[in-house]
Amino acid sequence: MTSARRRSVGAPSAGLVIMGLIALALSGCATIDRDDLSSYVEQVHSAAAEGALVAAQAERHATPTIFVWLESAELRHNVETVAAKLAGEVPAPEVRPEVAQAQLLVDSVAGAFHLLHRLPYDPQAAHRARAKLVSETQVAERLTQALQ
Repeated sequence: MTSARRRSVGAPSAGLVIMGLIALALSGCATIDRDDLSSYVEQVHSAAAEGALVAAQAERHATPTIFVWLESAELRHNVETVAAKLAGEVPAPEVRPEVAQAQLLVDSVAGAFHLLHRLPYDPQAAHRARAKLVSETQVAERLTQALQ
């Protein structure tokens, strides 16, 4: 009887465990609001603009291939960090359509960086990446304006 009492005194009830897990899960859920989304889009815009400059230099062979390779990997990582935030956070109802647009933007920009990273020596690949990044910079600007 003594050992049974020890277990019951020290062991939490199933209800307490479930309530604790629910509280833990709810505390980890972040919500994307208008300001958060605007910040994420600005980060993607900045990366795309910088990437367009790198691609333009690569297109003209005006920068070392290793720089193009390293910079495109770093910029892609930055954009993929934003993608993870967009995928891992719950959008507020009023920004759900804009979050979907931002996710498409992020995918497109990451794809351009992937191309530039995979073929840092190829001026045609750099041209395609630059064109995509310039286009997506404009998309990011329009999305930023829509969020204001």
